[in-house]
Amino acid sequence: MQQETKISIIFTVIAAAFLAFVLFGGESREFFGQDPQSPNGVTLFYGESCPHCANVERFISENNVEEKVSISRKEIYFNSANARELREKALSCGIEENSIGVPLLWDGKNCYVGDKEIVDFLGKKMREG
Repeated sequence: MQQETKISIIFTVIAAAFLAFVLFGGESREFFGQDPQSPNGVTLFYGESCPHCANVERFISENNVEEKVSISRKEIYFNSANARELREKALSCGIEENSIGVPLLWDGKNCYVGDKEIVDFLGKKMREG
């Protein structure tokens, strides 16, 4: 009887994981640690209550940037996995560890740091179409 219970539990867990993957599609890729970035997409690392991050968000909203650019947002103050990913991306761009901060935008190979640099990059990306 105990063996049957263990098998039932294992089967239920596997079935639930499969169902989550099927139901959530793209979201499940992010849950399982994959970056669902599209070819025209970027990742914006930001922090709650960060004034420079708010400037970037304002530009994105006022200029309808997301009509042309897919943006994946990752908050780093309250999400340690996102903070580790920010560190990894920043170090790959040659940013010194004591200089890593937000906002930081990752386009798949390059880092753009600070509101002015990010707004300039997004404006250029919008003009390119």
